[in-house]
Amino acid sequence: MQMGRSSTDPEIKIVILSSADIPELRRLDLVCGLHPWSVESYSNLLSRADVIFLGLIDTRSRRGVVGFFLASDSGEELDILKIAVDPEFQGQGLGGELLGQGLQAGGQRGCRRCFLEVRISNQPAREFYSRNGFGVVALRKNYYTDPVEDALIMEKSLGFLSETPACSSRGKDVC
Repeated sequence: MQMGRSSTDPEIKIVILSSADIPELRRLDLVCGLHPWSVESYSNLLSRADVIFLGLIDTRSRRGVVGFFLASDSGEELDILKIAVDPEFQGQGLGGELLGQGLQAGGQRGCRRCFLEVRISNQPAREFYSRNGFGVVALRKNYYTDPVEDALIMEKSLGFLSETPACSSRGKDVC
């Protein structure tokens, strides 16, 4: 389902992902250095009503999904589970747009705050989240494995987003 075109690159669309996109998500896990999830894990998440699953699609080539945003809402909180942009597409502002669309979708569902965990050693990700309004609120010891590492818990207020008029329904085009 199409949501809209990227403002930084008109050949990139932001869409709602489906189970047909799972092979591309697994490819992105690998090229982005993320812990790879199984087909079953992605399938289970895609079937849940509390999940926001957005993707960046490159329309000028047959590459398919070049980025994705995955989060779950639990009432007033949005938890980012994964966000990735293919290294060939990084540095163009697409990650910020994808994050912004995901946060807006969470706000429209009534989420007032967003949380995420990030490896303490992942300085580029920490800087990205800081630039996008997240602040460190806690440390989670030994959260990551392979290698074992602490995580920073970061938070952003979404109160202003939850006051915007909803422009989507599950399964329909969004803004």
